[in-house]
Amino acid sequence: MTSVKNELSKHPQLSYILVALVLMLAIVSYFDARAEQDTPSKPLLDFPLVLGNWVGRSQPMNISIVDFLKVSDYTLADYISSDQRVNLYIAYYQSLDEEAFPHSPRQCIPGGGWEIVSVSDKMLPQREVRRVKIERNGYTQLVYYWYQQGSDSLAGEYQLKWNTMLRSLSEGRTDTSLVRLTTLIAKEESESDADARLISFIENLDHELAYRLD
Repeated sequence: MTSVKNELSKHPQLSYILVALVLMLAIVSYFDARAEQDTPSKPLLDFPLVLGNWVGRSQPMNISIVDFLKVSDYTLADYISSDQRVNLYIAYYQSLDEEAFPHSPRQCIPGGGWEIVSVSDKMLPQREVRRVKIERNGYTQLVYYWYQQGSDSLAGEYQLKWNTMLRSLSEGRTDTSLVRLTTLIAKEESESDADARLISFIENLDHELAYRLD
């Protein structure tokens, strides 16, 4: 103990570092103890099946899949407007930890037999999204996805991890939603047609997202 005191007296800056570390640990422990109570969220299982001109049909997942994904709530539905189709999947996690964490579509897509052709970030009028083009057996689909934390929209996994840490320290919350949109690129269509369809769908979706994922 005497040697530690001597070292601190010789290097007073070490005292400030130790104090800062103790305070940081205290803050983290405090927010852990709060257990993230009062996390606001409206049910997703009753997500509206009419969004503007889009009319949807719910696609409930098998309970074993829900348990595997460890989602707190979700919605999965196919929406149609005229001859246009968009699949919507929203997975809500009330609290993130090592077991309950959103599965990145980039990891799940190959598991469904689809090949990832390209991945990029795309800036939309509403937010930045991760844009993924996939192919299987001659079919091509376009996928948009992002992570929603309150009013924050995050396109990438590293952004998600960083924002989760900051939000946990500042608000005591780690609740997160994965929002994924998928549409088929028809043979007679261009990629820009599919982009326009997803952007139009998001315009109808955003009001409901703001209400349920605040």
